[in-house]
Amino acid sequence: MTGVRHGALRLSLGTLLGAALACAGAPAPGAGAPPTDDGIYDFTASTGEPSPLRGSLTIVAGTHSLSPEFGSCRVDQAFASSERTRYLCDNTSDVERLAFVIDRRFPLTRSQWNGTIRQRRTRTVCVSYATQNGRQVCVEQRTEEYVVNAPVSGRLTFRRRPAQDEHDATGGLGALSAGREVQLTQ
Repeated sequence: MTGVRHGALRLSLGTLLGAALACAGAPAPGAGAPPTDDGIYDFTASTGEPSPLRGSLTIVAGTHSLSPEFGSCRVDQAFASSERTRYLCDNTSDVERLAFVIDRRFPLTRSQWNGTIRQRRTRTVCVSYATQNGRQVCVEQRTEEYVVNAPVSGRLTFRRRPAQDEHDATGGLGALSAGREVQLTQ
């Protein structure tokens, strides 16, 4: 009877030790995301089209604002998420129905974009049929072009602007945090 308890105790200690080691590298429950440094981060989104989407993400005190180079974007108020903010953008680039989804906890590593692009495709169609041996067969074909709206998406790639460029572009991050330069979104 004592041996069984000892074996059970050994199993319990082994299980506890394994669990403790497995959790050693995990963040503590309730721990927040690592802080992202305040600043301006230029982004690039490769769409497969000749020119990539470009813009900047300004982060101040845990809030962010998106500024594309190609038009304007607004926060999608209908997108209800405590973890992400979605920006809907005007169709001023090669991408239609363009949206950026900025992760609030990990904006520089988990933010994405999506939209559609118009793609030209070709297909062969039959333009003349004939009946041969009692079956209808195509006797003349031609190639035609057509356009589809193809979904595209991807991750944003960020590069931090040098501090002097941030200051020149915004009048200093102090101006941003005071709300004079950019409307920040929580």
